[in-house]
Amino acid sequence: SQDMARAIFLPRFIPEEEAQDWPAVWEALGGHPAHLRRLSELIVEERKLIEAERLKEEKEEEQAERHRQKLRPGRNPDAEEYLEIAKQQSRDDSFRAD
Repeated sequence: SQDMARAIFLPRFIPEEEAQDWPAVWEALGGHPAHLRRLSELIVEERKLIEAERLKEEKEEEQAERHRQKLRPGRNPDAEEYLEIAKQQSRDDSFRAD
């Protein structure tokens, strides 16, 4: 039963690099099909929320870039490069390592 649940659950809902977490999931849920199904639904919902948030951030960045281009259309290439470095550093700094 655990092997069958693992075969279905792992590739779809838990990435291969996190496969070592499967025993904890099994212990927490006890292998009850309804619990496994609910957990899978929650994982899918969370992925959708994360993707929506990522798309929202990308859209905001694009709008900010268009606004900057409108304000300063003939910007120096060095300034553009510095701005890209600063944006990348900001993205790296805001990344949470859980």
